[in-house]
Amino acid sequence: LVRPGRRGGRAEPLSANGPALLRPLGALLREEQRELLERLPRCSGRTLRRRQQTLLRLLRVQHLIRRHPEVRLDLGRLARSANYSPCHLIPIYREVFDETPSEYAARLRSDRAWRMVRDTRMPVCEITEALGFESQSAFCRAFKNSFGVTATQARRAEAARGRAA
Repeated sequence: LVRPGRRGGRAEPLSANGPALLRPLGALLREEQRELLERLPRCSGRTLRRRQQTLLRLLRVQHLIRRHPEVRLDLGRLARSANYSPCHLIPIYREVFDETPSEYAARLRSDRAWRMVRDTRMPVCEITEALGFESQSAFCRAFKNSFGVTATQARRAEAARGRAA
């Protein structure tokens, strides 16, 4: 589906309405990849093929971080996944994505914390454990530093917004 989608539906029809299904899929794939294509010139490499390889290696690092949101992955493991040395990975990653792998992982963790606090009724101690924080106080401190409000204040604001709607 990806290849025909990228070509804009110019492929053998999957069924009678195959081309009609492939056009929106192709448009969606191109839109999803637009941001990545904008980052391609920032990748190291003299040729387009080399820059694409660099981007794919860095995307492997992102994938590994996303696959293990509850674990703090060490830099060595992230670097091995992209076939870079740890000291080489950080500047290359920062050049392409404007943040280090650690900052990316922290941002994902903060986003997940925000969703869990606002959208679930899980107790803070369970959220702390699910996100891999060392203690509940560490989670509360990190949450307040990231969002400027405590988890309880965020939940109350969401409840008030829900009642108003």
